[in-house]
Amino acid sequence: MKISPISITTQRRDFSLLNSHSFPLRKIQNDVFISSKKQNDISFASRGSFGVKKSEKFIQRAANFVLRKYKKFTPQDFKSLNKVERGILERASSEYYDDAYVAVVDASKLMKKYFDTKYGSDGYVFVSIGRSLEAFANAMGYMGVQSKVLPISGLHGYSGGYRKIISQEGFSNYSDYMKQIGIDAQVIKESGKKYIFSDYSYYGDTMRVVKDILKSQGIKGSQVEFVDFEPLYQKLYSRSKKQPKTSPELMHLHLGYEYLKKFSQTEPLCYYRLGDVQDIVDAPQSYASKLFNYRLMRKFIKK
Repeated sequence: MKISPISITTQRRDFSLLNSHSFPLRKIQNDVFISSKKQNDISFASRGSFGVKKSEKFIQRAANFVLRKYKKFTPQDFKSLNKVERGILERASSEYYDDAYVAVVDASKLMKKYFDTKYGSDGYVFVSIGRSLEAFANAMGYMGVQSKVLPISGLHGYSGGYRKIISQEGFSNYSDYMKQIGIDAQVIKESGKKYIFSDYSYYGDTMRVVKDILKSQGIKGSQVEFVDFEPLYQKLYSRSKKQPKTSPELMHLHLGYEYLKKFSQTEPLCYYRLGDVQDIVDAPQSYASKLFNYRLMRKFIKK
């Protein structure tokens, strides 16, 4: 269910997204990146008479300049950053959408611990159905979990049945893409792992239809599990000895308002045009998504 975001109150720092023209390199010459005593820790100081807003705007422009060379920002790209680039991104991502960041960290850590205990640290694959849980899948991936995203959207309230979807022109492209990312009956069988397909499932329409689509591709049986995220998070939250900062009520708002989709690496893929899957997957990642995922990488990836 999509809830209108008009009345939601969040604690994020609101940075303006940057325009797309080339970054003026002469600006860098007027400012200094200063190394602190800690290795790889760089702070920013301006020689000019920048106010707080101008300084923050400049650092966001600098971060955009660093990230724009990446069509998709990957863990390999994260590890290849030089000292100055890392310093810029650390400053730009500090407190960047804090409430969303904390929610993703809280849920991802709880789910990893839960599934590690249940299936073993290398005994499962986590699959986000659509973009609702993509940020969690990414974070778990940065922690070493094998994770995937199955792009599909627009199924809330859908009543046409899965046969109409799999008979659409271009569905073979979607089937091929699923095999390409390892969502394939034979691959799953040979892996010996549990494949956990999860969604924020307010009404359950998406999960029901996707389950039928997967069955039509031979993906079924004891190695496949479907998990409704919200009741799982409520359970894990209530069982935690030290409860996370993100309450189930706040998590419900994040997901109901589709707040976390802002940080998705891909655009939505409507169920009636699944043949466009490769174009959607190959589309450039947004600046907000790159910077948010940089912050998650910095948290979870061991250098």
